Amino acid sequence: MHLRLRDLDTISGDKVISEEIMRDVVGFKKYWFFKKALFRVAASRAMDLIGKARETDISKLGYNEKGRIKKPDHIDHIAFQAMMQLENIISNSNMESNMVDTMTLVIATACYQKNINEHFDSDGEEFSNFRKQILDESMYDMVGLFNHICGEYGDSQLKWKKLFMSVEIPNAEMEEAGAGRMNQFRVLTTIKTMCDEFNCSYDEAWQMSYELTQTNSYAKATYAHIHENLRILKEHKMRAEKSARHS
Repeated sequence: MHLRLRDLDTISGDKVISEEIMRDVVGFKKYWFFKKALFRVAASRAMDLIGKARETDISKLGYNEKGRIKKPDHIDHIAFQAMMQLENIISNSNMESNMVDTMTLVIATACYQKNINEHFDSDGEEFSNFRKQILDESMYDMVGLFNHICGEYGDSQLKWKKLFMSVEIPNAEMEEAGAGRMNQFRVLTTIKTMCDEFNCSYDEAWQMSYELTQTNSYAKATYAHIHENLRILKEHKMRAEKSARHS
């Protein structure tokens, strides 16, 4: 007997006791109402579960290795398509979002390949069924898993940002001309690059791991950075030689 992820909204509400938890979690049947002893026992169990949950700081819950939903080996190992969808879900979530829906979608997107199918497909029936399964899993396990995923996602984004910044080639003229607008085509550019360099289809490129796509992009950025540094060094050398000849 445990609270499910779908019960999180209910226990966060104003009701002292929930009919849904009485029925679905504790197993109380309506006809038991006339058996006051059974009703008191069921109500007491429901109150205990709700009270414990309300006293729990869910932000401190972590991943349960024994939980039924397994996390990916690392968030960077999920498909590029899955990571792009995860990025969209997290960046668009806010205080007005339904927290349970957001948690369920984040977990389903990040964990689908590890638990259901190596091929990521958020439009299929398997994905829909997986989301329903997550809603009925232990609330504590799922909140802990959600916290873990968000933590790894944040670390991943910071890591890649630092790496790309280290090889960024500043170009004031390009920025002034509006080069930043190309960011909206970042995903399409990445997919096209993967198709060209790995001789694969559009669908295959989407299924490549986020780590592979980022590593490939970082390698290209590093190559460009090195060549830019070489160009600058050659220019400096030529100026030094020219200055020496005229002195």
